[in-house]
Amino acid sequence: MSDTSRNLWRAVGLAAALSVAGASVALPAQTRTRLDRSLVSALETRFARAPVTDWSRITGVVVPGGTTVRTAEAIRLARAHPHLRIVLTGPGESEVQAALGAEGIAPARIQVEPHAINTYENAVRSHELVAPKAGERWLLVTSSYHMPRAIGAFYRAGFFVEPWPVDEGVRHGAMAAGHAQHEWLGLIAYWLRGRTIAIFPGERDLNAHRLRG
Repeated sequence: MSDTSRNLWRAVGLAAALSVAGASVALPAQTRTRLDRSLVSALETRFARAPVTDWSRITGVVVPGGTTVRTAEAIRLARAHPHLRIVLTGPGESEVQAALGAEGIAPARIQVEPHAINTYENAVRSHELVAPKAGERWLLVTSSYHMPRAIGAFYRAGFFVEPWPVDEGVRHGAMAAGHAQHEWLGLIAYWLRGRTIAIFPGERDLNAHRLRG
């Protein structure tokens, strides 16, 4: 089976899963909850954190705006490794204030890209801002449920970041259904519009794209 055929079958499978999720209002509450959590869990477990044995080789972290939990993790890493740069792309005001006001982190280490309004623009605009050089390693710090769509978009934009997912425990919360539908629909839409390297990116897709790039 060709890559195109596999992708089409994946799209059909995902669309079917989403149809079930959308129709789950007719299901018992317990069944609906299990389904929502399974859909989110598939997203959250898609990527493990990049293996880092020598932090001196990591140039910095890129943080798409969305939640202060992402920014908090970037601040934690920057405090632990004083050479790291932080790039905030499309952040909210509270995220910018948290980073610029973080004790022990010089404002000069922080770059803010304020114009991105979605994940694809996060990727394109931060790539333009950073202009990563050969040999640099950048970590993508974002919510684990958001990582598949985000890293697929970054690779499509030519920014070969490495995953550093932050687990926000969404699958255990009341918003599991909303996050599941938003991200799965987003993955399909990005794939159809050519904004990601695969409909459900994984490590294998990243490696293949890196070799081609």
